[in-house]
Amino acid sequence: MNVIDAGEYVCMARNPGGETRKVYKLEIGGNPPVINGYHQNRTVIKEIVSTYSRKLIDCMAEGTPRPTITWIMIKVHQNGTLEIRNVRPSDTAEFICLARNDGGEAVMVVQLTVTSMLRRPIFNNPFNERIVSGNGKTTVLNCSADGQPMPEISWTLPNGTRFIGGTNHGSRHQINNDGTLVIRSTHKEDAGKYRCGAKNLMGYIEKLIILEIGQKPYILTRPRGIIRSISGEPLFIHCLSDGKSEMLKARGS
Repeated sequence: MNVIDAGEYVCMARNPGGETRKVYKLEIGGNPPVINGYHQNRTVIKEIVSTYSRKLIDCMAEGTPRPTITWIMIKVHQNGTLEIRNVRPSDTAEFICLARNDGGEAVMVVQLTVTSMLRRPIFNNPFNERIVSGNGKTTVLNCSADGQPMPEISWTLPNGTRFIGGTNHGSRHQINNDGTLVIRSTHKEDAGKYRCGAKNLMGYIEKLIILEIGQKPYILTRPRGIIRSISGEPLFIHCLSDGKSEMLKARGS
């Protein structure tokens, strides 16, 4: 039974005493196509391939009745996969997969980029770092990386929260386009181990940045008026401080 079978059906019974009719209305529901599990009508994805390689682009469509699959360009396999052999720079383009049945249609747009060489990510500064920031200050943690295609930067905070590059995450944490993590109004709870990751099609790398929050030192002891001493005798003046600081010694004449 197909969607074209929908409509009104008349059942008629007749004998010498007359006839009786009854009308039945048949409706057949069709499910619109779903491409590669994407339920929206239009899906845009990005694919990157190196020059002179072989690229397969899947277009698996489901629906009732079974949808037909149409690609705009090049060779199509029976299962809906688009094959591009000996990829050239001129193959950089948008390819459209159209799945259609009686329930509707769905479109998947593939933005294909052809590059001359793929390279795994590499950090501009590959070494782990230790950063000291002041309490209440704005802290910037750098994590710039290069690669082909350009790697996506992610940050994992000391509490396990993971942020993806290019998104503003609340009022205090933000990742800039260059991968730097900005922490506004830094406080003691922000101290800990931050992991920066860079990922592309060729691999994933990670580095560690340890953030310490410095505390402004202050002197605990207070002088009680003028300190008097006898000439030629030793004098001891106590100066106790709090916070992570180096005690500086001063000597008067």
